Amino acid sequence: MSDDEKKFLSENQPLKLHNELNWPPYNFNENGKEKGFSIDYMNLIAKKLNIKVKYISGPNWDQFMQMLKNDEIDAMINISKNQERSKTFNFTSVFHTAANAIYVKRGNEHIDSLKKLEGKTIVMPKGFFAQQLLQEYYPNIKQILVRDSLEALRMLSLGKADATIGKKNVLDYIISTKNISGVIASNYVDDNRLVSLVRVATSKTKPLLNSILEKGQNSVSDEELL
Repeated sequence: MSDDEKKFLSENQPLKLHNELNWPPYNFNENGKEKGFSIDYMNLIAKKLNIKVKYISGPNWDQFMQMLKNDEIDAMINISKNQERSKTFNFTSVFHTAANAIYVKRGNEHIDSLKKLEGKTIVMPKGFFAQQLLQEYYPNIKQILVRDSLEALRMLSLGKADATIGKKNVLDYIISTKNISGVIASNYVDDNRLVSLVRVATSKTKPLLNSILEKGQNSVSDEELL
């Protein structure tokens, strides 16, 4: 690290990182303990950089985004880059790629494309990458906005929407661990713009932190990532 980067870290520890409540297996909280792939990844980077981190739990995604804008947290540790977010945040390189899928109530598997969702209602976590893209590119798909993926799946299970869209490994994990009944994936989303390239985001007011975390990511080997 450069002298400026070392000085930044000496004055800004522990780094405050976002911890979601219900986004397994990447970033979630169980019995008051942060868990998940993103958490393990950041802990590995912190070890390599010899820095302390603190995880902030409780706010929803939209609130975390505002906290990062206000410098109330230092980084969001699993986020996709888009044009709007790039106005406010700096992003590290991609460290994971995740595909989105359409989930429906069992019996509605014929709803298997974005075209077939036009005129219908989906339930989505507010502020998520997929939610914002769908709002922009598919205005004929109506949206109910909720706190997180667990709430979206519960509402879908109760028949309060026609579908939800999210990372397949996330929603499959929630369905299996939270006993969500009668909900099934009908297909992967047929729009490559909704493939999530997962990165870490920092405020534009802290460019040194972005370069520090990028160096941390570059020090993680393929074997460690696997």
